[in-house]
Amino acid sequence: MYRSRVLKKFNESEVIKPLCFGILVGALAGITSVFYRYLIHLTDNLRKYVYGLEPLYLLFSVLIFIAIGTLAAKLLKWAPFSGGSGIPQIKAELEGQIEMKAERVIVSKLAGGSLLNIVGFSLGREGPSIQTGGMVGKLCAKLFKLKDEDVKMLISAGAAAGLSAAFNAPIAGVMFCVEELHKEVSHRILVPTIAATTVANSVSYLLMGNERSFSFRVDEILPLKYIWVAVIIGIATGIIGMLFNRGILKSQNIWNRAEISMETKMQILVVMGMFMGILFFPVTGGGHGLVENFAKGQYEIKILIAFLILKMMYTVVAYGSGAQGGIFLPVLVLGAIVGSCVYQLLDQNIFDVYLINFIILGMVGILSAVVRAPILAIILVLEMTGNFSVMLMLAVVSIVALVTAELLNCPPIYDSLYDRIVSKL
Repeated sequence: MYRSRVLKKFNESEVIKPLCFGILVGALAGITSVFYRYLIHLTDNLRKYVYGLEPLYLLFSVLIFIAIGTLAAKLLKWAPFSGGSGIPQIKAELEGQIEMKAERVIVSKLAGGSLLNIVGFSLGREGPSIQTGGMVGKLCAKLFKLKDEDVKMLISAGAAAGLSAAFNAPIAGVMFCVEELHKEVSHRILVPTIAATTVANSVSYLLMGNERSFSFRVDEILPLKYIWVAVIIGIATGIIGMLFNRGILKSQNIWNRAEISMETKMQILVVMGMFMGILFFPVTGGGHGLVENFAKGQYEIKILIAFLILKMMYTVVAYGSGAQGGIFLPVLVLGAIVGSCVYQLLDQNIFDVYLINFIILGMVGILSAVVRAPILAIILVLEMTGNFSVMLMLAVVSIVALVTAELLNCPPIYDSLYDRIVSKL
């Protein structure tokens, strides 16, 4: 009898309650993330329209863009922790270093990120989806007046759900929570997180359709005798990841030393963004369409290298400013470019049918180097592309890229950004 009461109490406190809250947070975070995806889709189309206007009308658009930059800056002042991807801020909140105002962060992230996407900032929607998901979890916890430890539990579950809905990758959402936010496995965290990511992914399927993030898939698997290809791509992405991480931090330093107001900073950036949109439109926005084009083998090596340089520089400058937007998707684009470059340099008579393998290897390698979360990188790309037949190659490129970045003394980007947030408190 005593054992039965103990088990019942355990089930209610350790399983049922977190499970129910996980389902609720997953549904709400999923809806928020899908709404943001829809806004990004709309503003992507609007950006194509704007940059296709006649020069006279395009000149008039400068005034609108400056107004957009000013509004985004005012939102950043209104919600100070809503800049960037939001992932370091989520980590800081979980560790009790900061206290974000959930409602303000959600509004600033959705509105600011969408408006800046019209200009074409090279920033992604995934980090913001993670932060808004976490803030949805915080709102739910406050609504039900939960304890501090339960608040953190729902913030974690909401953040994972945001990633799940953004990429249609529920397992990657769980791994993000474990590998990036907490860096440990906890039963208390896993139950609501798994529930939240599953429900969020279901919401995404219901509202946006049962589609993977990328349409391409592996039809021909790269044979194991070419394992050295994974090593080469791992080294290359490790180097590019190191340059990217250092570029982000250097960009932040330059913007901070400028000692100008946030409004002026955003106004300068939107004008720069407009020039990028006019001269180099393919590198604007997150870059989803660019990766799809890489998969078709449309570009020669010279064009790919130009894309690599421009995309990296634009992302570094935009993110370093503190604008609302993430780096997950731009980083994956850089990885796809590196993989495509390696493919172009090799004998096409041998590797002609293996292009998609190179692109996937590049995406996993760069994410491992930049974030230093190899399992997350592998699972995320597998779920995004629906290809589960290249696991060994992905493991090799992930480890090689990680080790390369470590040897180059390049810390994980989110850890560096977290340290900077905490140092300013």
